[in-house]
Amino acid sequence: MLNNFEKITLDNGLRLILSPLPAFRSVTAIVLCGAGSRYET
Repeated sequence: MLNNFEKITLDNGLRLILSPLPAFRSVTAIVLCGAGSRYET
């Protein structure tokens, strides 16, 4: 199965990865947040 992903970065820096699944009539959203000591300055 070939997945066609589309990567989009919005003006505010939000990154989206889209993958259409024509066989399904639903939407799944997963939110990941870069946070924690790794991102501290």
